[in-house]
Amino acid sequence: MHIASNGYFVFASAYRYGLFVSDEDRYDALVSGFDAAADLIKSEMDTSRIGFVGHSYGAGAMPAVAYQYIAVRHWGINGACMFLMGPSYVHCMTQKKFETFPRHVKLIIETYANDHWNDNRIAQDIFYAINIHPSEKDFFIVPELRHGSFKINSEYQSPYCADPKDVTPIHYYAVFKPLDALMSYTFTKNEAAGIVALGNGAHEQVTMGTWRDGVAADSILSTDIPAFKNKLSAHAISATGFPALINRLWPFPYSCDFMDDRNDRKMFPVP
Repeated sequence: MHIASNGYFVFASAYRYGLFVSDEDRYDALVSGFDAAADLIKSEMDTSRIGFVGHSYGAGAMPAVAYQYIAVRHWGINGACMFLMGPSYVHCMTQKKFETFPRHVKLIIETYANDHWNDNRIAQDIFYAINIHPSEKDFFIVPELRHGSFKINSEYQSPYCADPKDVTPIHYYAVFKPLDALMSYTFTKNEAAGIVALGNGAHEQVTMGTWRDGVAADSILSTDIPAFKNKLSAHAISATGFPALINRLWPFPYSCDFMDDRNDRKMFPVP
């Protein structure tokens, strides 16, 4: 709704969960869904400008989906971007595809300080592997916001907002604002928006506003050298017992471990 309110066509494609559906099939379903939606309004669309947004499983899928449209079909020649939030496992992306990913794409990858579901080394791996110049990509770590006894947690569910009345500063400063700026910079070359989206730590990019008493909230960490060494200890719950059974039945595990066999990228060293 928020993206569409700014005048963009927005397509959301679904995929099936379940034991007998492969990740390749899910990715094919995503592409087929986008194709079907695009076909309905193809006379009104400008395929030379395109953006991809995803969270969790969707964020892990977007490099492969975007590669299909941008590198193979040559959509987005006048502007292409990706906004990936807390990505989980990456599939259908060989090292060669990462190394030949179109360099004109603008990229923000965002992680959450208390995400106990997705191993942030997955996001880190995408960021280092993808063939986009550091000036055209930034990596965000969104902090929890504390002021006195009040707290807004920064965790796996942070990007979700089912009701506009539930918008928090994290939604506004860490999702809506950088996404709007990324699209504006990508599609119109708005330099001020470029600082907000890819400012490499500029105040306009990382500020999370102030509390009512004028105290500044903690800022987003924007970096080109993310360094997550170990997954959070809470991820150990996925190793044995009932969660391990759930992992076999669901396309993502109880908590996503970078080294899990279901992550196609696990064989590559993490810087």
